[in-house]
Amino acid sequence: MERAGTLAFMAPEMLSSDGSYGEKVDVWAIGCILYLLITGQHPFWPGRGTSEKQLIQSITSGQVPQHPNFRAAPAAAQDLTVQLMAKDPLRRAAAQDALRHPWLRAESPGSAAQVLDKSVFEGLCKYQASSKLKRAVLKLLAKEADEERVKKLREQFRTLNVRQDGYISREELLRGLRQCPEFAHVTALDLARILPPELFADKISCTDFTAALLSLQGFRKAELLAAFRRFDVRQEGKISLAALSEVLKNAGPASKLEAFREADVGQDGAIDFEEFCALINA
Repeated sequence: MERAGTLAFMAPEMLSSDGSYGEKVDVWAIGCILYLLITGQHPFWPGRGTSEKQLIQSITSGQVPQHPNFRAAPAAAQDLTVQLMAKDPLRRAAAQDALRHPWLRAESPGSAAQVLDKSVFEGLCKYQASSKLKRAVLKLLAKEADEERVKKLREQFRTLNVRQDGYISREELLRGLRQCPEFAHVTALDLARILPPELFADKISCTDFTAALLSLQGFRKAELLAAFRRFDVRQEGKISLAALSEVLKNAGPASKLEAFREADVGQDGAIDFEEFCALINA
């Protein structure tokens, strides 16, 4: 009978006169988190300056705000969010029902065929064979890319990431390959040839995956210039080995030198912007 939790994530029934509630208050809280992930904004708490009274009024209204990002989300995502945030607990989805929702079913009919193709695996092959410098730049570009540009790539990642743990394992990659017509009969041995173990890590993160596929699309000069300036930490208009060492802090000396030599085509002891562009767009 006691209220426990953060006010912004409390379900309407927790704020009612008798304050009695069941396990579905957790479903409501998850709905709030899902809305926040979709829109980038909490459904009921716009930020500092919001009074407790205003917050309680918003929650007890039971209305899911129609944020522009929410309206732009897939219909299935909107439907699940609304089910999780139904004001009446009796109408709110139970946890087991929510887990069976089509939007959460990684192997729903046709989903893989719609978003996966041969280019996904070609991109991963090229990315894994790239130097540490190129991968570092591509990761930076992936993190700062326009949301619309990476939306489909994240969808592809989710399709492959059956376990929904944020990483694609070799087993999940093999399963994904087999869902593409070109690789329908691929074996684990074939996968080892496509993505050699010495190049491909045991698992790949969403950032690495996005970076790999973005590299196939190419980048505008303005994007590359912004990235170049991030690596030109000494503001010299070029990237020296010393500057590169400051950025690639976790790489060993030999690895840094190898990455530097690969990019320094002119062998003049510095990577200029043209060499930088050539490395990334190769």
